[in-house]
This record gives sequence, structure tokens and C-alpha cells, in this order.
Amino acid sequence: MAFAVAALLPAVAGGADRASIFTGLPFAIGAPVTHQPPLPYPVEAERRGREGTVVVAFLVGEDGVPERYRIIESDPPLLFDAVVNAAAPEFRFAPAVRNGKPARYETHITLNFRPPRREGAK
Repeated sequence: MAFAVAALLPAVAGGADRASIFTGLPFAIGAPVTHQPPLPYPVEAERRGREGTVVVAFLVGEDGVPERYRIIESDPPLLFDAVVNAAAPEFRFAPAVRNGKPARYETHITLNFRPPRREGAK
């Protein structure tokens, strides 16, 4: 199901905080993710007991399939990037409609990583 033009904002040039990475396209805040692929927890992060957050900018095509993506923030740096790079092309988003026609748009999502619970852990 497509979401309406009301969810689209004008593109904004500049930094990573709610600003357009792929300039010239509408920016959708909270675009519905229709499929998020599995994000396996990195062995190194688990070994170190690290949590993390990765913010990804997606250029979403008229069909809801990512055309491009870019990691725009990663904390801690690089620890979760390989997992995100492997999974990002498999994300799917709700298509957007602008002026009654399918539209490409940009959206940013935040992926939070928490260590898996070990059996017997409280």
C-alpha cells in the first residue's frame, strides 16, 4: 500500500540529522518498512558485549525497493557496518505517491543492535 504525499517533505541539503543525502528528492520521515531482513549480530560485537546504532539513508524507488543507500552514522564506528551493508539492499519500503503518481523518495532509518541474551543469563 502506498502512502500519500502528506508524508513527504521537501528535500533539504546538508548534514545527517533529518537532511537529504540524495538531494533533489522528497524526504519521508517514518516511511513504512514493509520488509526488514535479518540482521545477524556480529561475533566481534557479541564477544565484546557491545551494543550499537547505525543510521542508514535510503533512496527508495517507485516500487519501494532501495536504489541506493548510505550509512550516515555508526556508533561504535564500523562494528555493525558490514551486517548493515549486507542487509540494506534487501529492505523494502512502502511506495510513495506524489501528485497521484508513484514517487521516489529518501528516508533514514535507525537500526539498534543489542547483544543476544545467553541461555541462563538473567
